[in-house]
Amino acid sequence: RDDVVFHLWGDGKESERLRALAAELGLDGILEFKGPTEDPEGALAQMDIFAYPTTGESVGWVVLEAMAMALPVISSEVGAVPTFVRPGETGFLMQPNEEPEVLAGLIETLLSDPELSTSFGQASRQLMVQECDLEAFGASYTGLYEAVVGSQHLRAKAAGDPGAGGLGPEGLGASGFSTRNSEL
Repeated sequence: RDDVVFHLWGDGKESERLRALAAELGLDGILEFKGPTEDPEGALAQMDIFAYPTTGESVGWVVLEAMAMALPVISSEVGAVPTFVRPGETGFLMQPNEEPEVLAGLIETLLSDPELSTSFGQASRQLMVQECDLEAFGASYTGLYEAVVGSQHLRAKAAGDPGAGGLGPEGLGASGFSTRNSEL
């Protein structure tokens, strides 16, 4: 297709090899190497589709950022990504190390069906608003923190630890977390 430009963001050990391969294949004007960015929202705003064919990522925060910006997502089925990318609803999942033709076919599906692409993007945004707002994440972390503290407290108490009575200097100590306040 001559109506598509692929933007490759980031940098890494494969950058030089990929640039050489792109030049060898004559992909100038079709594939643009953007390098690292300090402005992921600006980078995502330039996209119509977000493809993330990673071989391993625990959460894939950039996937959540893309979804928050109402982009349809194509990603590898790794880590927590399948929790958010729901095939046929918010995008497509593929196996890690899948053949490149699979990714190309999924991209072509979205490019050739703008209504489907828009529908996936809107569903992605809606999912982020409903399930990934700061209050929901805060409540989740609070519950996790309370479960860990309670578990450690009970184990210490069962072991006869006299300092297991509280969270002060003799107990578990104090800790916390913070989040950057931003809108989806």
